[in-house]
Amino acid sequence: MTRQTPRFVSKRPHKKSRAGCTTCKKKKVKCDESLPTCSYCAPRKLPCIYPPPRSKNKEKETLDTSVSPTTSTEHQALPADDFNATPIRIQTPEWLVPAAMTAAGQLTPLDLDLLHQYKSVTWRSLSVRTERVVDEINRELLPRIALSHPYLLYTVLSISAAHRNAMYPSKQAQHVSALYRQKAFAAYNKTLESITTDNYEALLVTSLLMQILVPPPEMPCDDAAMLDWLAAFLVITQGLRVLAGLKWASGIEKLSVFPVFKRELRTLPPPPIIHRVVLDEPNMYAKAGPVGDTPEQPNPPVMYRESAGMDMTNLPFRPQQLMGVSPRHFPTLPPTWRSPHSWLLPAPAFLPPALMALLRSLIQPDDRGPMELHRGTLVPSLHALSPIFLSLYYYHLSPDAFVRIVCLPTFLTPEFIALVRQQEPRALVIMAWFFAFIVLVPDIWWLARTVPRLLQATSNSVMRSRSGTDKRLLMDAVEGAFKVVRLVEKRGREVGARSIFEGWEAMNWDDGGMDYTADMEG
Repeated sequence: MTRQTPRFVSKRPHKKSRAGCTTCKKKKVKCDESLPTCSYCAPRKLPCIYPPPRSKNKEKETLDTSVSPTTSTEHQALPADDFNATPIRIQTPEWLVPAAMTAAGQLTPLDLDLLHQYKSVTWRSLSVRTERVVDEINRELLPRIALSHPYLLYTVLSISAAHRNAMYPSKQAQHVSALYRQKAFAAYNKTLESITTDNYEALLVTSLLMQILVPPPEMPCDDAAMLDWLAAFLVITQGLRVLAGLKWASGIEKLSVFPVFKRELRTLPPPPIIHRVVLDEPNMYAKAGPVGDTPEQPNPPVMYRESAGMDMTNLPFRPQQLMGVSPRHFPTLPPTWRSPHSWLLPAPAFLPPALMALLRSLIQPDDRGPMELHRGTLVPSLHALSPIFLSLYYYHLSPDAFVRIVCLPTFLTPEFIALVRQQEPRALVIMAWFFAFIVLVPDIWWLARTVPRLLQATSNSVMRSRSGTDKRLLMDAVEGAFKVVRLVEKRGREVGARSIFEGWEAMNWDDGGMDYTADMEG
C-alpha cells in the first residue's frame, strides 16, 4: 500500500506591514498604516504609535541606550559596585517594550531603561543609611510615587542618567540628564504654585532629590564659577527647608517617606570635659551636661521649623544663652538670658581649635574694630557644625555622622546663603568644612570630584578678601578642611576623619570611639 504524504498547502501571499504601529505588531494583525490612527486602533481606542523610520544599516550600528531617546532597552549584567567594567548592552526591539502610562504620558524605551537603572543600581547611592525601611522607600516607593507626579519622575530619570554618566562618562549621557533635569525643574516650579495635600509628599521628596541636580561647572573653571555653583546649590537646599516648614509639615511624621527626612539617628552624649581654665572666656569650652534633642541640648531637632529674628528654635542650640554672651553684644536678648551665672550652663561648642578661634572672634570681637553686622547669622551656623564633630568623635564614620553631614544645609538660613553669595569669608570657611565632611560620606558621586576645586576657590577668595577678621585665622580654618580632603584622597576616609582631632587639646580619636549600635539612651 502506497503511503500518502500530506500535501503542502501554501498560504495566500500577502504584503507584510513593516512600518505598522506597535499595537498591531503586538497583536499580530496587519496594520493599514493609516494616519494619525490606523483602522485597527481607532475603533478600539488603543494607543496607535508608529516607530521611527529605521536606517538600512541599523543592524550594523552600535547602539548606546544611555543616550538614545527612542531606542532599545539596556540590561547590565554587572555588580552594582563595578565602576570599571564595560557594560553589556543587549538590543531589544522597540515593539517588544510594553507601553506604560504615567501622569507624564507614555514611558519611552529610554524612560524604562533609566528606571531599570535606578531600581537596580542608582537607588543604592541615594542614602547614607543601610536600613530596610529606607531601602524600600528609595527602591520601591519613590519610583511608584513618581509615576503619578511628572516632576518627581523627571528628577528620578535625570539622576539615573547622571549616575550612569558618572560610571561611564559620555557627553551624550550628560545631555540626556540635562534634558530630564530641565523638564523636572519646569514641572516642579509649576506645581509649587498650587501645593495640595495630594502632591505635598511628592514635592517634599523631589526637593530632597533635587540637591543632586545642580551640576557643578565643567573643569577647568575659574573661582567665580565654582562659588556661583556653591550659592546655587545652597538655594536648592532651601526648597526642602521651606516645604518642610509649611502647614502640611505638622503631620510629616505620618508620611510614608518620613524616615528619609530624619536629621539625626542617635542622641549624642554631652561634649567631653576639657580641663582648662581661661579666666576671660570660661564659656568657650564644653562642660558636662544632660543629653537630649531639645534646642538647648547638643542635638539638632528632628523636625524642620522656620525661625524669625533671634529665635534659635530651628537651630541645634541657642548659642547666645549657652555661651554666656555679654548682654552688650545682644541688647535684644530676653532678660532671662542675661544671668551673670550663665557660664554654669553646658556650653556645647565642640569645634577644633581653628574654628573655636573663629567663633571667639565673633563672640568677643575687638571693640576697636568695625561693628560686627553678621554675628547673628554666623554664630548659629558655626554651632551647626558642632554635632557633626561630636558624632565623628563618639561614633566615628557611622550613619549618624553621615546623616548629620548631608543635612547640614537644611539648618542654614537664607541670611547665611546671602553671605555665601556675597563671598563673605567666614561663611565660605563654614562651607569649606561642610564639603570636607562630604568626602567622608561614601558614594556621594555627584559632589566628590568638585570638593578639591571648591576648597581651592574658597581659599583664594579668603586670601583676596578685606575682612576685618584676622586673615591668618581664616586661612588656618580653611587649611584644616583642606587637610581632611587631601588625606581622604591619599589614605582613605578613616585617616581623614582621624586627622580632624589631631592637635585638638584633650581629644583623641581612639578615646572617643563608642559602639554605634549600642542603645545610647538606655
